[in-house]
Amino acid sequence: MAYSSWVGMAFLLLCISCLAQEIPTRQVGAENARLRRTRVSVAEGLPAAQRVKQTAARSPGNARQPGQGVQQAKLRTAQNTGRQGEVERNAAVNVGRKSKVASREKVDSVMSEAEKARNYIGHRPQCAEDVDVYCSNVQRENNFQLLFCLQRQAERVSKKCHQVLWQFKWNLTQDARLDHTLQQWCKPEIPQSGCAGKEPGKGELLSCLLSKRKDFSNPQCQSVLMRIQMIVFSDFRLIRGFVEDCRKDIEKFKCAKVQFVDANILREQSDTPAGSQGLTIACLEEHIDDLAEVCQKRLSVKEEQAADDVRLDRALARACQQELEKFCSDVPVQQGKEYDCLYHHKFDEAVSKECRRQIRRRQKIESRDYKADYSFAKACKGDIEKHHCLDSNIKYGFGRMAKILLCLDEAAEDDELSTNCEAKIEDAKERIMGDFELSHALVDACHQDVNSQCREEADSAKEGAVIECLMGKVVDEEEDEDEDNQPQNRPATGKVSEKCANEIQRLIERVDPGSDYHIDHTLERSCKPFIMSECTPDTGEGDAAVLSCLMEKVDNTKMPDECRKHLMHLQYFIARDFKLDHQLYSTCKEDANRICSASFMNPEEQPQEDGNSNELPPQMILACLYRAEIAEDENEDEESHRVSRSCHAEVLRVLRERAVSVRLNPAIHDACLTDLGSLCPPSDDDGSQEFKCLQQHYDRVTSTCRVALKRWTAAEAEDIRMDKPLIRACQAAIQKYCKEEANRGEGALIQCLVEHKNDADLPHACNEEIQDFQKIEMKDKSFDFNLRKACRTDGKKFCPEVKTRQEVLDCFKDHLLDKEIESQISQECLTQLKLAFKERGENIDLDSALHNACGQDAEQLCNSVSPGEAKVVECLREHDARREVSPGCHDLLQQREELQVKIPQVDYRLMTICKSSIHRFCSETHPRDILYCLEDHKLAMSGDVGCQRVITERQIEAGRSTVPMLPYIHILMPGVQIGLRNAAFCYLLQILTWIHVW
Repeated sequence: MAYSSWVGMAFLLLCISCLAQEIPTRQVGAENARLRRTRVSVAEGLPAAQRVKQTAARSPGNARQPGQGVQQAKLRTAQNTGRQGEVERNAAVNVGRKSKVASREKVDSVMSEAEKARNYIGHRPQCAEDVDVYCSNVQRENNFQLLFCLQRQAERVSKKCHQVLWQFKWNLTQDARLDHTLQQWCKPEIPQSGCAGKEPGKGELLSCLLSKRKDFSNPQCQSVLMRIQMIVFSDFRLIRGFVEDCRKDIEKFKCAKVQFVDANILREQSDTPAGSQGLTIACLEEHIDDLAEVCQKRLSVKEEQAADDVRLDRALARACQQELEKFCSDVPVQQGKEYDCLYHHKFDEAVSKECRRQIRRRQKIESRDYKADYSFAKACKGDIEKHHCLDSNIKYGFGRMAKILLCLDEAAEDDELSTNCEAKIEDAKERIMGDFELSHALVDACHQDVNSQCREEADSAKEGAVIECLMGKVVDEEEDEDEDNQPQNRPATGKVSEKCANEIQRLIERVDPGSDYHIDHTLERSCKPFIMSECTPDTGEGDAAVLSCLMEKVDNTKMPDECRKHLMHLQYFIARDFKLDHQLYSTCKEDANRICSASFMNPEEQPQEDGNSNELPPQMILACLYRAEIAEDENEDEESHRVSRSCHAEVLRVLRERAVSVRLNPAIHDACLTDLGSLCPPSDDDGSQEFKCLQQHYDRVTSTCRVALKRWTAAEAEDIRMDKPLIRACQAAIQKYCKEEANRGEGALIQCLVEHKNDADLPHACNEEIQDFQKIEMKDKSFDFNLRKACRTDGKKFCPEVKTRQEVLDCFKDHLLDKEIESQISQECLTQLKLAFKERGENIDLDSALHNACGQDAEQLCNSVSPGEAKVVECLREHDARREVSPGCHDLLQQREELQVKIPQVDYRLMTICKSSIHRFCSETHPRDILYCLEDHKLAMSGDVGCQRVITERQIEAGRSTVPMLPYIHILMPGVQIGLRNAAFCYLLQILTWIHVW
């Protein structure tokens, strides 16, 4: 072998030996020295008495316990044996070191100064000054230590020395002898990793081993590869195949000042800053979406290899050097820990703009290739393989993070993921939600909107600020459209583009903050105090229940305005995808599949809308489920189209929570947008008033709006808590009268409130809200939940064609008067019918037919009478007895009286005023005989004058008068009608009645 070849081989072997043995030994030695210093410092810090005690404890003269002598003797023997072995091992190591030093001295002794200059960086005149200034404590013959030292000072090293370093690194990676050395240190790993048979001297073996490095367990092989990798990744020209794959993109985006010599070697231009070629990779990654596919793939492979050590990302390590020292000094260097540390402090005020920019650049790479996030890939490797999340998600050789997250989310629905993977999934989602720029699709869709409407938030570098601003603009835009119903006429500066709004929706679907409110940093910050005091989740409920709690308590005065605002913004987007409410989705998924034919494809797999798809939009699934309860299609098999009990409860919960604003119910909002603009003025303080406005104009809204509004109101009838204005006005009454019914559902609460509607201590605002709901209730037969449920079968049998609640009552009135037909009606339906008739008789406004027939009569004859408690109806009866009302009004009043005479339970005035007497005297009487029972006990009602008066009035109307002419006494003697209100005169009439009967 030639002399120069022997010298070169010896030099290379010595360098690699240093990498594989000396560096780990020094690291271990330094760690042991640190521990020794710690122990010494701790011991010196102890009080004197305690140090004496420790010394005494170690002294051989200490008192022994019985039987300890033999044990301690054995122990000393074992310790001496161990020490002897350790001495032998140390001697062997020293021999090895001496041999190595001797070899090095032998090589040095035969080298001339010129040869040393060729082989050792420290002897190169171009680097002599740099070595003296920056690396004086490193031996001049230790090329690798000098190389690492000078690379850390790359910005300060002279141009001449930088060229020497580059040439050394290039020669090292292209030297066939490197392959021979790698085969020695990584001998078992080469065949196992599939790296055998690579052509020597081309860097193929090194490239293959570097790609598999993280899978190796041999610490010597790991150490060698890690050190070489740090050299290679310092300059893009050293990465095998990189120049060939990315040459055109490097020139296109001017990512390096180089001259192409041939396909493999690039020569730097004269004005190229020292160490700048390590930044070329970062430059390309800034334009990664515009690179050629082959270059994208090459970058992806490189970043996967650099995923476990921040030092392998030269641009990030340089930009964040101070941040790493400040925030991450105690964090392990490898396994991606320093990356995670920097991500955690990304929005800290102490982080420089350049460091934040490089962190963001790195995170963009991770969003494209999940393997570039070492800690995520490691934690979720088993789950990804188990659930085949890469089978259809590969592009350019890597899997996108968004698709991996969606796949794992779907897998978590049916199978539990590992704890570490779940934690990393949450971290990944938080990063995406916290930084607008991490989503290329979002940046592409919304960059103009950000520049025109969210510039201040973009400049603030505040976590989550830009995305929250865009979300708010989308919701505010909807409010503006509601106001004028002419969104196309609004100036462009006040409108978020449709493309941007759609991409925000897709972002929310990907990160899924509905499963964990922590993912939305803005919401978490603004709501944290309120959550801690009001919405701490119970064990087992999880963080998804926190959002539900916040919506339930959105009217709580303790909730901060910022919290309420951010909550409404997030709920706007959650409401537009059935899957984003996890409690609803997990409970109702099977019902939605069965009833609504929902397939629940993730947003990456959903086909583009072309107008021909039969797939139900995700924002319509909720409406589909609560429509099923109305059973509109009477030809359907109702049981097969009914939701389960548990799903039904969840549907009502969601509807109740979203009742605070019509914008949170897209089925109504989209269908009624025109009607909102033309019929309902915007309400800044209470968005729930928009629901009430649409309901009040139910007969005037468009047909599409009426269909959506019908479904909503039918659900509201079952759970009146959806009527937010009513609940706010009646909160005190609910606590006093209806506490048990409040959470029962099935129409119990509204029925209780109606019973107490005219109580003296009921707030006037509550009375008005109940009255408003009762008016809405009359507009459709499905709006009275209890009547709809009780008479579902009877209604189809006896009144199949009716539409409104008024028509239902009018139809059943004729059947109730026919005893034969009445006997065929179910008892449950009869009970609800009688209750409905009674409620209708309380106020003329609740009887649309009577109001239409007698409205003008009421204005002329009963103008001074206050509405409610059947007072206006009684006034009309008095004037009807005098033949003072119109013929149409007279006919309808007679029909109402006929029903009350035959079925006293529908007589509101009788059943209300005589309630206590009925309970006292007639509790066991047949309902049809209640009036007869009351007549029999009228004289015994000494303290119930009001009931006595009503009984007498009903007797006169029924013709059971004291004398045959008594029904006409009010015509002959008008003043007698007034006298009837006197108790004494009532007694006189009763006596006359007995005489007449006798």
